[in-house]
Amino acid sequence: MLGEEIITDLLRWRKETPYAKEQDWIFASGRMKGRQPLWPEAIMRNYICPAARRAGITKQIDWHVFNRDLAAQVILRCTNSAQESIANHPRRLIHVMLIK
Repeated sequence: MLGEEIITDLLRWRKETPYAKEQDWIFASGRMKGRQPLWPEAIMRNYICPAARRAGITKQIDWHVFNRDLAAQVILRCTNSAQESIANHPRRLIHVMLIK
C-alpha cells in the first residue's frame, strides 16, 4: 500500500503533467504523447547524466552506481529512525532525498 506522502505527490504530479488521462503512464514519454512510459535508459541519458555533468561529476554513471551512491547519501543524511523507516518502506527513499 502506498503511503499518504507518495499518494499526495502522485496527485500533485498528475495536476502538472500533460498526460493525466487514465490510460496514460505516470512518467510518460512526451515523444510518445503519454502512450508509453519513459524508459530507464532514457531517464538516465536525458536527465540524470546531464544533471551529473552540470554538477561537475565526471565519472560514468549507470543505474548501479546511481542507486549505490543515492543509498550512501541517504544513509549519511538520515537519523537512525529515518534509516529504519526507509529500511521498512523503501519507497520513502526518494522522499528523504527530496526533503534534505
